[in-house]
Amino acid sequence: MKAALIICYIVGFCLGRKKEKEKEKLYFTANHDFKIVQLTDIHYGHTRERDLNNTIVLNKILNFTKPNIAVLTGDVVCYACHWAPNIPEITSQICVHWVNDPFRLHKVPYAWVLGNHDCENASAEYRHKLLRYDMNLEYSYSQVAPPEVNPGSTYYIPIFSSFNKSQASIIIWAFDSKQQGCMNETSGYGCVEKDQIDWFLKTDEKLREQYGDSYVSFAFLHIPPPEYVELYNEFPVYGLRNDTCGCPKVNSGFIRSLMSRKVNAVFVGHAHNNCYGGDYYGIDLVFGRKTGYGSYGPDTFSRGGRVINVTESLSNDGKIHVEYSHYVVEENGAIVPNGPSYKRTDVMPPCFNNADCLNPDK
Repeated sequence: MKAALIICYIVGFCLGRKKEKEKEKLYFTANHDFKIVQLTDIHYGHTRERDLNNTIVLNKILNFTKPNIAVLTGDVVCYACHWAPNIPEITSQICVHWVNDPFRLHKVPYAWVLGNHDCENASAEYRHKLLRYDMNLEYSYSQVAPPEVNPGSTYYIPIFSSFNKSQASIIIWAFDSKQQGCMNETSGYGCVEKDQIDWFLKTDEKLREQYGDSYVSFAFLHIPPPEYVELYNEFPVYGLRNDTCGCPKVNSGFIRSLMSRKVNAVFVGHAHNNCYGGDYYGIDLVFGRKTGYGSYGPDTFSRGGRVINVTESLSNDGKIHVEYSHYVVEENGAIVPNGPSYKRTDVMPPCFNNADCLNPDK
């Protein structure tokens, strides 16, 4: 029965693939707005029951939010699916097809940023291979990293203005935080490395030369940088914290590089029981809401997605002004505002000490 299921979905996957081609540009709506939904830690591949529930929750959130694009911030699939662990590459391809189905049904573009479980224990080159499977599917805006960057999901997507079709009003940055190890430290969780930071700085400079400074920019990645611990311990925050941070041992300087280019906000996943955020020296550091039924949690709040609403207006002197806000939508459709920010009394432990090991997958 299991073999028949696998063969059935391999055939379906192959039939569903389309020849890779250049994607259409994305624009603000005629109402001068653009909606992004962040979906994270879905974990397709744990059990068939959980996989079915994953598809249900994705369909619900897409139906409630009706986004213009979804950004999937990692751990979307399991590399070695639990129901067929001996053929990991084939089952990963099947799971990619299941991920795509709700977006194809709702006709919603999406972009995938890889996490530590999507290609767990696979080669670095497989990160490119898995993304290329997804890139060939309808509505996928995922990309592979440029040649000067290590293999993975490091890229950007411009969203163009409704007032000026050649002007970008949003830049969506995707950064691959890998699986394990940061800089010269081989243990601990992964991070955004120096080659990615150098690429970002050069690319952002070119984009600002082309579009000026009128756009907002958001960074999406899976593993939170160490500044998320400092944010929680030293600054007022909104939302909930019931996990450690799950950040790398080493600080690669990634957040500092984003701040130097005035990136507006960073959205991460990884720690399934965290859904907090706050202002860190002018940049918004935010956890997404765990979306899927695979793996553990969330234990004290509902599954959902984080909606980022962006609006643009035209001033009397012809300049485009862009603003954004964000909140959580739960799987039952309830809207959860961020709420007030205040200094917490509990202390989050430092990155990846003995206490900083997230709950194992179940």
